[in-house]
Formats: sequence, structure tokens, C-alpha cells
Amino acid sequence: MDVTELLTYLRIIGKRLWLILLLVVVTVAVIVAMVVTEPPVYRATVRLQVIASDPLFSPTGTASYQDLIDARDDFVGALSSTQVAWETVSDLELGIDAISLLSHVAISKEDVYVTVNVEAETPEMAFQIAETHVNKALEYYRAERARPAQVFRNFLAAQLKEEGRVLSEANSELLQFRLKNNIVRPDNEALSYQAMIRDLQLERDRTEIEAIRAEAVAKEMEIKAQDAAAKADEAAKREASGTATYYTNLAQRYAAQLLEYEISAIAARAAIARYDQLIAEKKAQMLSLIQLGDVYSSLSAAVSRIEANYNFLLSKDNEARLRESQANSVGFIDILEPARYPDQQAASKLPRLVFIGVVVSLLSGIILAFLLEFVESLGQPVTPGTREP
Repeated sequence: MDVTELLTYLRIIGKRLWLILLLVVVTVAVIVAMVVTEPPVYRATVRLQVIASDPLFSPTGTASYQDLIDARDDFVGALSSTQVAWETVSDLELGIDAISLLSHVAISKEDVYVTVNVEAETPEMAFQIAETHVNKALEYYRAERARPAQVFRNFLAAQLKEEGRVLSEANSELLQFRLKNNIVRPDNEALSYQAMIRDLQLERDRTEIEAIRAEAVAKEMEIKAQDAAAKADEAAKREASGTATYYTNLAQRYAAQLLEYEISAIAARAAIARYDQLIAEKKAQMLSLIQLGDVYSSLSAAVSRIEANYNFLLSKDNEARLRESQANSVGFIDILEPARYPDQQAASKLPRLVFIGVVVSLLSGIILAFLLEFVESLGQPVTPGTREP
């Protein structure tokens, strides 16, 4: 742009400076009239903060920064929701619609902070709207955060009911097995029978040793009795009455001991036979218990598996309850600065509006001046040798 063009532009602006100034004056007058005639405005402010920790279930004990930003944006969405606005209108009986209410609510976001400004014609109304709307938004936001846990908990409740029924049936079947067989744990009983069989086998072996020893001693006593009887006969033939009497008495004593040991051997053999019978019976009973043990193990394993599933679902149900309770009570958002009753009017917007009006009207006036100049130039004939301004 050369100096000639600049002077041409200044000439056009100076030519219609009155129009530009008139537009500025009218604009400022309209703005002042609108601001002066507006009712007084009171502003109530609530400041909230996104909580950075989720100690119950977060693996690190804190939430990531993106989680905080997402929580902030979700809460701002709740503040801007017409559903929340309608609840505020209904609760305060304002007599306006949700869109009108939201037009009085200004929301600003800064990092993990949310500031809510509410403007109204009276300080009481500004305070009530700010306090009620923020609380309604918190309730809505926390309910939305708790909804997944609530849905999951409802699902778990149905699963717990079904798993409880299956567990009850499995326990009943195991109880019927125990009552039918009059036994608590077949494997423990089988071990007891095994120890009993070992004890019986040990006693049998000891008794067999005693029987063999008694039979051996009885054999020896029989030989000694026969030898003493033979010597008594020889003494009687020699007419040695004293010697014959001695050997006769000795033979009788050996015969008595022979009878005693034979009786002991017979009793031991009878005991051995009884031990063999008992051992056979106990082995049969142990085998029966081992067979029952397979059935018991199957039933017990089923009960343990179902009980483990039930306990797992129960732990998840408790976790879902805690998540729901946490979301309903705290969530991610907490009020940092509650609404206060405004004791004076909000700062006037007049200076800012006047400045904006002056700037806009000046630009509009300049543009209008150039448009009028262009229209005038279209209506004038062009003289040869000259050029249009």
C-alpha cells in the first residue's frame, strides 16, 4: 500500500466520519440503556474439585490424570444436563423451563477444578439455584458412576441365588451319603481300619510265636514224661521201689506240664484262627470304605467347587456394594467452596460491553463508509484520462 492509497482511505473515512461517530454513539447509547434497564444481578459461586484418589479398588491407590479429566468433563455434562435442570426447577418451583435455568448458569473448567456461577435477580434465588443445582448434579453424576456397579450387583444377586441353591443341593446329597453309610469321612475311617488291621496282624504274629513255643515245649515235656515213665518201669523191675516212685512222680509232673502246654498251644491256635477271621473282616470293611471314598471324594469335591464359586461371587458382590456405596457417597467430585449468600450485586458488565460495542461499531462504520463510497462511485461517469478513486 502506497501513500496515495492510504490518503484515499483516510479521505473516505474523514468524509463519512459523522456516520461512523453516529453509529458508535447509537451503539453505546443502546448498550447503556439495555444495561441500565436490566434488573439487578446477584451471583453465587460454587467451586468443586476432582478427587485424585480411589483407595478402595485402585491398584496404585490413585487415579490417573486422564481419569480425573474424564470425571471433570462428565460432571460438567451433568451440570449442563436438562434433566438435572428440570429437577432443580421442580425442587425450587421456579416457574421457568430447563433451558432458561441453564442460561443463568455459567461453568468454567480449570485443570481439576470446576467453577459454577449462577446469576439471578435476587441474592436468595442465586444462592438457592447454585446450591440446589450443584447438589442435583452431584447426585446425578454419582448415580451414573454407581450404575455399572449396581447393574453388576443385580447380576451377582441372581447368580448368588442360583449358586446357593446348587450348593444347598450338593450339601444335602453329601449329608444323605453320610447318613446312609453312617460315616463322616470314609478316607479317615479307611485309615483307621488299616491301622487296626496292622495291630491285629501284629497280635496274630505274636500269638503264633507263642503257639509254636508252647507246642515245642509240649513236645519236650512229652519226651521227658515218656523217659521218666520208662525209668520208673526199670526201677520197678529191679524192685527199687524208692527210685520207681521218684520217676513215677516225675513222669506225672511232666505229663501235667505237657497237658498245660498243649492247652496253651490249642488256645493260641484258636486265637490265631480268630485273628485271621477278624483281619479278613477288617480288610473287607476297609475295601468297602475305599470304594465309598471314591463316591465321597466326588461329592466332597463338588461341594468344595460350588462353595468356592459361591464365595467368589460373594466377594465380588461385596466389592460391587462397596463400589456403589463409594460412588454414591463420594465419587470423584467434592465441593471445595460451597455457595455463599451474595451480599452485593455482581460487577456491572457495562464497561466491557461498551468497549466491545465501540470496537464493533467503529469497524462496522468504517466498512459502511467504504460501501457507501463504492456505491457512489458506481453512479458517477468516468472521465477519460482519470481513474477511479
